[in-house]
Amino acid sequence: MSLDQAGPDVVTAFAEKYKINYPLVMGDDDVAAAFGGMSVVPTTFLIDRAGKIRDRKEGSEEVEVYEKKILAVLK
Repeated sequence: MSLDQAGPDVVTAFAEKYKINYPLVMGDDDVAAAFGGMSVVPTTFLIDRAGKIRDRKEGSEEVEVYEKKILAVLK
């Protein structure tokens, strides 16, 4: 989810540049509040197939560490 105030065109260009291969959506303050608020960019949520938030990560994290969390949710 992007909260970019410049709008979806900027987000689309970013996704194309970095070859993001998963769905991105635009959010607003109400959506951010529904997720418990976001004070850091990036904030990443790992959401399972049932829609439950399984992990919340603020800032960056090593790929290998986060990949283990993703694989655990996919099992």
